[in-house]
Amino acid sequence: MTWLPTAGSVVSSGEVLYRVNNQPVVLLEGAATLYRNLTVGDTGDDVHALETALAALGYDTNMTVDNNFTSVTAANLKAFQTAMGITATGSLDLTTVVMHDGPVVVSTLVAAVGDSAPSGTEILVMADQERDVTVSLDPAQLTSIAVGDTVSVKLLDGSSANATVAFIAAAPASDGTFALTAQLDPSVKVSGDDLTVTVSYSRVLAKGALLIDPYALVLLEGNRTVVRVVRAGVVSDVEVAVIATAGRSTAVSSTDLKEGDTIEG
Repeated sequence: MTWLPTAGSVVSSGEVLYRVNNQPVVLLEGAATLYRNLTVGDTGDDVHALETALAALGYDTNMTVDNNFTSVTAANLKAFQTAMGITATGSLDLTTVVMHDGPVVVSTLVAAVGDSAPSGTEILVMADQERDVTVSLDPAQLTSIAVGDTVSVKLLDGSSANATVAFIAAAPASDGTFALTAQLDPSVKVSGDDLTVTVSYSRVLAKGALLIDPYALVLLEGNRTVVRVVRAGVVSDVEVAVIATAGRSTAVSSTDLKEGDTIEG
């Protein structure tokens, strides 16, 4: 091994993943598995994946992306090899590229610079660049957050980063909570896996609304919702319209309820 990236670094398609004897091994983005060397005359899904990756990097002059490795494919591959410092043969040598379905994070370095690297040697551990954060929500929190919302994630180094809510479970887990998954912004670099972080969010329930304890709401016949207001020692029912609830706060509107009123419940 003559060069390795640092743990936690992000490697994208067309970038060097590591070097052996100063020869680069390059990451290519693709969904197929490269399992053989490729040259003119070969056909298959792996050829299609190679051509797709080359085209995405701009090496597609006169090339039709299909399952056929032609002389045009070879010319574009040769241009890519030249640019990357790979011996330019126009044929694909499996030892010069690694194909993955997107950018990767170098999670762990297994080998070290100076180690020998015979075929089959584990060199590093890659993880998808996408970082998922999992949170357990109480049932009362479900109405205050939705897929697509932004949450703030406090990382181990004390910094904060935004994450987007990608999934909220429809059914509760055995402990009664609901699983929420948020994805960190791709630009955020995080070292390591299975880390414990702190997630927070805020939400405006309603502008100009009054916040009350949800346990103060009383449902009457005819689907009327009221709160019991105490004024001058007299208790009276005041009708309200519920706007939203988040945890122990419910936003309501009412023409008869005023800020500062004393509410039973």
